[in-house]
Amino acid sequence: MLAKDLQEELLELFDIREAAQEKQQSFLNSLEDLVNQITIDTILEHLPTEDVKQFLLLTEEEESGEKAVAFAREKIPNLDQLLEQKVREELRFLRKEEE
Repeated sequence: MLAKDLQEELLELFDIREAAQEKQQSFLNSLEDLVNQITIDTILEHLPTEDVKQFLLLTEEEESGEKAVAFAREKIPNLDQLLEQKVREELRFLRKEEE
């Protein structure tokens, strides 16, 4: 789940703070799905081939995926920076499409 302060920031950024609560939640759920997909794609793109199977097994072990992401962070030291960059790029793209 997206952190509460991040949720507030995104609602403001996309100018939907005044929208109905249901619409806000739907928007935030969509963004969370997007971030999850970016995370998986980025990890699979940068994870050494020999570690992909272990990562996928870890994703199946628990719903939260925390163990899998911790494993990926060990194997991809700059993972957080890569994810931040990719998410920012996607948000910029979404903002441009909105205008």
